[in-house]
Amino acid sequence: MYLEKLRQFQPVAMQILENSLVNNQLSHAYLFSGAKGTLTKEAAILLAQTMVCENKNHAFACETCNTCRRVRESSYTDVILIDGHQRNIKKDEILQLQSRFLQTSLEKAGKKVYIIHHVENATNEALNSLLKFLEEPASSDMLAILTSENQDQLLPTILSRTQVIPFLSQAATQIEPLLKEDIQDKLSRYLISFMVSDLESAIDLASSEQFSTTLETFKEFITRAQDDVLGASIYLQKQGFNFKSKEIKQTIELFCQISYIFFKESAYQNTLDVDWWDEAIHNKNLQKFNLYAMQIFNEGKDKIQTNANMNLLVDQMMFALTTNKTRRISDERINKQTRV
Repeated sequence: MYLEKLRQFQPVAMQILENSLVNNQLSHAYLFSGAKGTLTKEAAILLAQTMVCENKNHAFACETCNTCRRVRESSYTDVILIDGHQRNIKKDEILQLQSRFLQTSLEKAGKKVYIIHHVENATNEALNSLLKFLEEPASSDMLAILTSENQDQLLPTILSRTQVIPFLSQAATQIEPLLKEDIQDKLSRYLISFMVSDLESAIDLASSEQFSTTLETFKEFITRAQDDVLGASIYLQKQGFNFKSKEIKQTIELFCQISYIFFKESAYQNTLDVDWWDEAIHNKNLQKFNLYAMQIFNEGKDKIQTNANMNLLVDQMMFALTTNKTRRISDERINKQTRV
């Protein structure tokens, strides 16, 4: 049942579609554009169901009739889904789609809908063939629904021949309440809600050993840093990370994300009723360089994407952190002497 979730998380997109349906002004082709987790595929399936549903509930499909079930299960002959998730969409697939849609409808609704999920993963040849299909649809009873996480990769001519509907990323405050059943640990749930923008990825991350190990590494680091930032930095460089691991980039990225969230929350003194986390949030030594630490870990996360040496990157971040700490201590001593 997609409609309720879409109304909750994509109200603007759903209102646009509802207005078009009620006023009988549907475009012949749509592009649902949004980041991962913004429910573009679910919206595409719902719109396809709406085109052929036998028991519409106001504007949209009922989602419960046999026809809606078949569309959802990809067994409805006149609704075709080409899924480009984690693979390229080839020219032959588009040509086969065109060939099938030139034939007479096999279902009694008489409507034909094709969905191309992750259309940005289509080859140039496939996109050119698709463009011709968009320009010359086989009939007025045909609807095209494209979805993309990166519309900048699409041909301008394809964008100009579709009605683009933006799907907005979900805020952390929206995601966290939905994770309570799947992620029991309060701190993990809170952190992950800021790290990913969709429920499936959130649940996968929470169940990964990599996340739990990185969180334990951060806990040890931040606990040590309350009394000795330099000692905590040495721990991280010598013991905290396994730099020979194949997943070291993802681990350091997770660490940077957790660190950034911590220092941001520390700046606002936001606690979570988690003992070790709240103790660190209230620590006066750590509060002295919240903003600087946020910058260090945010920049570190970005540098990971440039294929930097991970060992060197951690050294650089820790050097910047301890240098700033030393400078602040010196500044405080000078200020005290000046006041005396």
